[in-house]
Amino acid sequence: ANGRSAAPPTAGGQPVADGDESGADDEPEAPVDLLTPQGARQAIAALKPLMGGTKVTDFTLYDEHASAQAPLKSNSRLYDRFSYRDGQAKNDDMGGTLMSGDKPVDLDSVDWDALPALLRTARTTLNIPEPESSYVIVDPSSPFHDDRPVLRVYVSDKYGGAFLTAHLDGRVIEKNPREKG
Repeated sequence: ANGRSAAPPTAGGQPVADGDESGADDEPEAPVDLLTPQGARQAIAALKPLMGGTKVTDFTLYDEHASAQAPLKSNSRLYDRFSYRDGQAKNDDMGGTLMSGDKPVDLDSVDWDALPALLRTARTTLNIPEPESSYVIVDPSSPFHDDRPVLRVYVSDKYGGAFLTAHLDGRVIEKNPREKG
């Protein structure tokens, strides 16, 4: 031996580690719970370039995937459907014609930081003792709330579900719990 160590090659005089983290951004991200502020924003950020913005006529967020309906830029009376799953956004190549009363809501107007508290409230106050699933719908124009945009937070188990309705800032408007037996 010549007394030199068999150290890995160096770049600019710095040792190169086997687990170099500099390329980590190129790999798909680990699954994130989309029913969190970070997860919701991640899904929206991925969908935004495909949808041409953040205005939607329907948006549903589950723990592992999201779906959206967004008006076309070329014709606001038509829409495309989009989905987000496993870190990937795609145009589902389906769409249709919007009804005359359909109006979009900007997903950036939702206070996603209110999501954990809304889910906690739904999971603990709607008479679903052990919810098996939860999801959130952004309704751009609720006929039951003066055609205002609202959030609906659903929880369910094998016997059915219940939901609460909230303003986009997270203030609860009403609860629709399961009836107690």
